[in-house]
Amino acid sequence: MYGPSEMAEDRESNGVKVIAKYKVCRVDTVLGISASGRTPYVIGALKEAKKRGATTVAITVNPDAKISKYADIVICTVVGPEVIAGSTRMKAGTAQKIVLTMLSTTVMVKLGMVYSNLMVSFRPISFKLRERAKRIVMVETGAGYEEASKVLEATDYDVKASIIMLKTGADYELAKEALKEANGNLEKALTAVVELKNRMQTT
Repeated sequence: MYGPSEMAEDRESNGVKVIAKYKVCRVDTVLGISASGRTPYVIGALKEAKKRGATTVAITVNPDAKISKYADIVICTVVGPEVIAGSTRMKAGTAQKIVLTMLSTTVMVKLGMVYSNLMVSFRPISFKLRERAKRIVMVETGAGYEEASKVLEATDYDVKASIIMLKTGADYELAKEALKEANGNLEKALTAVVELKNRMQTT
């Protein structure tokens, strides 16, 4: 972490080793990032990941990138020559960072860590984050500051469970059970609460 390892990128075998180390398989997606599109390390990793059945993605700024041959999906941000020749941390790096931000944000949304346009999966361990949690619960449920604070304190600042409780009238245990059934996805958990209530009424 604290020392450079530039030479590591010169061997395809190093990329292969990393894919093997993490036991990549067909349920995984591997992103290969290379501004030039010809970094041996990235090529080796994508080759091995593809061989193991994983979905492979190449992120580059070179339309003729070699890594594209080993990718199921190619994201190419053509930015043109750098202001300082060879300094790919500038335009190329910035463009690739934007792509990664878009991808990671989309993944978080798909995993249910975002509800509406609100971030609901975080640990409010500081005063600032606890206040943010209260605002999120207030916006999503229409509760006032005192009510949102009371429910959050009762759930140890579980934002998702607090929203479920205020929206559906469920208690904390039922809210947690609904979230468990929905794998933490708040939108699905709100539906699961209704189903759980119906089950309880018929038993």
